[in-house]
Formats: sequence, structure tokens, C-alpha cells
Amino acid sequence: MMARRAQPEASSATGRYGLHNWVSDVSVGYALAMADDWTLTPKVGLTYSVRRATG
Repeated sequence: MMARRAQPEASSATGRYGLHNWVSDVSVGYALAMADDWTLTPKVGLTYSVRRATG
């Protein structure tokens, strides 16, 4: 990606940068039958996220 930024005294600067994301998510649950047609479902999950910026 290219970025341009205004500078004092009417000059400008140009630069390049990159941004990469990676996300993984997993969860598991178990349905427990309760009285009167109710169901209790406890769940646990894990999320892993990585972000890298270059430039």
C-alpha cells in the first residue's frame, strides 16, 4: 500500500507499507439436557491472532 502525507512548507513524503493478518478460532460445546425441555450448553473457545506490519 502506498501512503502520501503532507508536510510543512508544501513538501510531501511518500512511503510504502504492508499489513498481514492471520486469525484462527476454535470452540467446542456440549449440550446438557435439563428439566422442562431446557438445554444447557457450556462452551469453551480459543482465538489466535497474528498481525505483521512491514515498511
